[in-house]
Amino acid sequence: MNKLSTLISALIFVCILTVSCEAPQKDLKQHLSDLMNAQSDYWNDGNIEGFMEYYWKSDSLLFIGGSGPQYGWQNTLDRYKSAYPNREIMGQLHFEMLTFKELSNDAALISGKWHLDRVKGDAGGYYSLLWKRIDGNWKIVYDHTSIK
Repeated sequence: MNKLSTLISALIFVCILTVSCEAPQKDLKQHLSDLMNAQSDYWNDGNIEGFMEYYWKSDSLLFIGGSGPQYGWQNTLDRYKSAYPNREIMGQLHFEMLTFKELSNDAALISGKWHLDRVKGDAGGYYSLLWKRIDGNWKIVYDHTSIK
């Protein structure tokens, strides 16, 4: 009976450990997915400044796109405003997460597809985002976006 109790206790411990180890990643994945959905809502409302609130407000923010690397939050905002001067060109943004990797308690890597539904020609491509928890808030610190 004592061996059975020990075995049951060990199995319960392993189950609890497994659930507790997996839960934070699932919670973080869902949390960052929710942030990306909120970000696309701002975009779809024509609010580039709201969209940019999810990026790190720092000169060290790195955005890599078709025109090469760009450093800084303000430079990234200016680039978006130049490339997407009106709602017709902005279209409706959709993200599809393909991979999620929690790198630490304060960092995660997400890659996926993005798509713009537009009246005059859709656009889309792939992205890789490095999210980092800064002062308790999750922010994009690195964005590599390509166009198909």
